[in-house]
Amino acid sequence: MRSRSTLRGRTSSGVDGRPPGPGGRGTPAMCSASMVMRRLTVARAVASFTGATGLTGAGVEGDSMASARAAVVGAALALGGLAGEARAQDGPRVALLTMAPGEHPFVAFGHSALWIHDPRLQGEDVDLVYNFGTFAFGSPRVVVDFARGQLSYWLSFGPLDWTLSTYGAEGRTVRAQELALSPDEIDRLERALLIGARPENRAYAYGYIDHNCATRLRDALDQATGGAMRAALAGPGPGVTYRREIARVLGAHPALGEAVDAVLGPSVDRAIGPWEAAFLPDRLAQGLARGRRAGPPGAGAGGADRPVVTSERTLVERGRWFADRPAPDRRAGALGVGAAGAVALALAGRRGARALGVLVATVGGAI
Repeated sequence: MRSRSTLRGRTSSGVDGRPPGPGGRGTPAMCSASMVMRRLTVARAVASFTGATGLTGAGVEGDSMASARAAVVGAALALGGLAGEARAQDGPRVALLTMAPGEHPFVAFGHSALWIHDPRLQGEDVDLVYNFGTFAFGSPRVVVDFARGQLSYWLSFGPLDWTLSTYGAEGRTVRAQELALSPDEIDRLERALLIGARPENRAYAYGYIDHNCATRLRDALDQATGGAMRAALAGPGPGVTYRREIARVLGAHPALGEAVDAVLGPSVDRAIGPWEAAFLPDRLAQGLARGRRAGPPGAGAGGADRPVVTSERTLVERGRWFADRPAPDRRAGALGVGAAGAVALALAGRRGARALGVLVATVGGAI
């Protein structure tokens, strides 16, 4: 396989809309201590899947550990060496990364990404994270387009260490689920993502329920596995609707919840199954954790099926996770702001963004 660098061209890398570091490949370590801690993070994460060490649990420590960094330098370097040996011996692996919601309303839905560990490649390309959640946060239309579900997103990718350190700095937990994919399925998935990340292919029109970071990954996995992911996510649903699920994740942002609810149509009020519920990152993770797929090729008719998720680890622990509590029905409140929301959303550019901001602030102060 050729290096990803020869296939990808110049693609931008970011996390939840934040711009990439220099050269589009994330922010480099600012000092040797920071670099060591980041290497320790990745070594622990890789070791979780390769079995190189007995370490388990969280991968990124909080700032309170800064005074102890000098004491772990030797251990970190040794661990990095063990992980490197394991990388040379293992094959490609894929893990779904699920990131907890952030404090900003735009990241209230949480996030999904794919980590591909491919020891056939070199340097940073061994562990890359593919991310369908990148957008131009500085655009003057970002608020308007986000509320209307018309924001332009794109597929990007970047190093695992930068991804983990970024979410850790934001206080967001990151969990990984290794997926039961064959080498051929991983190759198909990897190639599709590399082609999709090319500048001419990477952009797509964001949609709350049909085109987002979770559904794009779900569909890519399903295509690479020949429909196995859809089959794994079949069965009885969680007894929710799209509207209730959106209200659940926006429970901490009632003003934005009212604005979003005002632009949702009646089709979001029907009950949905596990496949459809996987439009949210936590539901995708839950569905795959419960799912099963057919046994490996060659097992025959008597081959037992197997779990879709072969192992789970917390790579970054920050105490924040998704809300499970049911959310109040917002339809009555949405009727009250619908007319004002329509006016604000009809405006363009900076004026529209400011108008919607005023609307959200006004509604937020009233509820």
